[in-house]
Amino acid sequence: KHPAYHDITPLQDIEAVKNSVRNLLLTNEGDRPFQPEVGSNLSALLFENLNPFTMESIRMNIKDMLNSFEPRINDIGVQIDNNDFNSIRVTVTFNITGISENESLDFYLERLR
Repeated sequence: KHPAYHDITPLQDIEAVKNSVRNLLLTNEGDRPFQPEVGSNLSALLFENLNPFTMESIRMNIKDMLNSFEPRINDIGVQIDNNDFNSIRVTVTFNITGISENESLDFYLERLR
């Protein structure tokens, strides 16, 4: 909360890009009104048998989604770790255009049913 305006403080720069990447990856196709093609459908892949082919499909899905809908990043790398049977840890590394440092974003994909 902003102390002077008593409103939320908008994210800027690196944090705004990270938030955008996280939102793109955790959104399913059809969730956004008037943008039905935006979404990664990663939750659907969690219910498949977890094998190297499924993990590669998740990795390619993430890369394709970010290449298509996030023009502010490049040099995308995706690492997937299977910690247990109910979650997958995903680490996405990328460069933000105009900034020379690598950024990373960690999150878990979990089955809820």
